[in-house]
Amino acid sequence: TFANRAPILVSDLADRMVTEMDMIYHHFINEVQYDADDETWLSAQKLFLNPTGWMDGGSSYGMVFNGDGAAVVGIGCRTDLTSDITLENVEIYGIYVQPIEKPKFQSDGAIRLSFFDGLDWPAVSKGLADPYHAIYMGDSYTDLVFTVNHYVDSWYYLNSLRITPAMATFATTGDATAFADEYDGVCGSDIQLHSSKGAIGLRIDGTQNLNLINVYVHDVQNWGALGIDLCGEYHYPTVSHEDPQIQYGYTGNRAQGIIASYASGTMQNIQIENIESYTGSAWGMVLYKGNNFGLSNIEVKSIYAGTQITVERAQALTLPNNMPLACSVELRDEAVVYSLLSPDDDTPEFADIVGYDVIGHKLCDNPTNNYGTLLGMCDV
Repeated sequence: TFANRAPILVSDLADRMVTEMDMIYHHFINEVQYDADDETWLSAQKLFLNPTGWMDGGSSYGMVFNGDGAAVVGIGCRTDLTSDITLENVEIYGIYVQPIEKPKFQSDGAIRLSFFDGLDWPAVSKGLADPYHAIYMGDSYTDLVFTVNHYVDSWYYLNSLRITPAMATFATTGDATAFADEYDGVCGSDIQLHSSKGAIGLRIDGTQNLNLINVYVHDVQNWGALGIDLCGEYHYPTVSHEDPQIQYGYTGNRAQGIIASYASGTMQNIQIENIESYTGSAWGMVLYKGNNFGLSNIEVKSIYAGTQITVERAQALTLPNNMPLACSVELRDEAVVYSLLSPDDDTPEFADIVGYDVIGHKLCDNPTNNYGTLLGMCDV
């Protein structure tokens, strides 16, 4: 049984989820139309339908080169055992994402469901602003997960499932006291409990002797919303080993052409354009800490940050949301770069790194930008 509901058979719970999945399938594949007021159809859409069709995870990449281990953790974490890569005459484009932020809940460890996904409390309950008075609503998937947790004890089936007794009590009886006592949400994640990093054309973490030659990155867009305030103000996410000098505030709404951390090599003849974030910051290129790169002939244009936010709203933003910053090429602290061109007394160093049409609510050469500085020339 579940709180405030009549008892139900396990087989009926399973049939309900199968029915909802079948409805979504037949709607898209066989163009079946359902009554807009059908409660089962409404439930199926809420759980299984992506209304935009765009990727809604917290990070989307064109290409990723990172060290040993999965790249789902914070930027700059996987930095070992990757080297000697040349990327020449490559075009990276069409990276579109609309992240949906999902808090990561924990109680002496992360709360996970059977597919390493998060328990989506905001979607299956009401009143989380005051968890002591929250109400479990459920859906066909989450109800089944609680049922499996109750009846099954074999890890062969449970896989990664971890639900606390307090959560089970809340879902089945409605008593939220113990649930609220241990309630601890961490924002800045997605439904897979990954560190949200936004839309990125090319991400480089820890790769040594990486040589980029004639690389064209364009049309990287992030249509995601501002970070939610369910977890209150925070300076940087703590989902999975994030570095506060790299990921500060909510970072799932960023748009970035090329980013690199703890890497070395050369970048020659790089073109980056049409990088846009609706609500967050946008960069053509960011060179984070630990880098050592030789650079030449980098052109960046059409970088747009916070395009769907008014000036008044941008100025009023509070943590975890920062004022949307736009930058052609940003050099962060503890990153080393040098020019690959021959010295010329009449030409400023890095004059071949240029940016055009860079528009945001703040630019990276703004004195209030405490994290880095503009590299090269920028004609806005």
